[in-house]
Amino acid sequence: MHFGILFNLQTMKNIIEQKVRNGYSLDLGKLIDESFANFKKTFLIAGFGMIILSFVMIIIYLGILGAFFGFSNFTETITSLEVLATEPGFILGNALITTLFSALFAPITAGFIHLNHLAATQREFSINNLFEFYKGHFF
Repeated sequence: MHFGILFNLQTMKNIIEQKVRNGYSLDLGKLIDESFANFKKTFLIAGFGMIILSFVMIIIYLGILGAFFGFSNFTETITSLEVLATEPGFILGNALITTLFSALFAPITAGFIHLNHLAATQREFSINNLFEFYKGHFF
């Protein structure tokens, strides 16, 4: 067991030395500066994308709640959700809806990552890059 830990540490040390020889830097300040520069480039577009995503998620979630529990007494429905949270049917339904939302919005997460990659590689990007992964061959 002890030998395995030493072997892993030696292997990691060799990998780090190899990365430094290939031009990677271990300077944390440089990494933070580059990250902040990327943040400044993508802040407005990513922020606008998050606002759009938030509005869409709120509308869909409230629509689902209204469809299942009714729109007539919405405040009573919201307060009764605490009681429903212990029922197995509600837990299963919540898990299914959460899975559906995750699958529906995973391409946008890939779009945020792609947007930051484009900014880091000094290529042109726009708001369209956030929704690029909803195309058929990606989705």
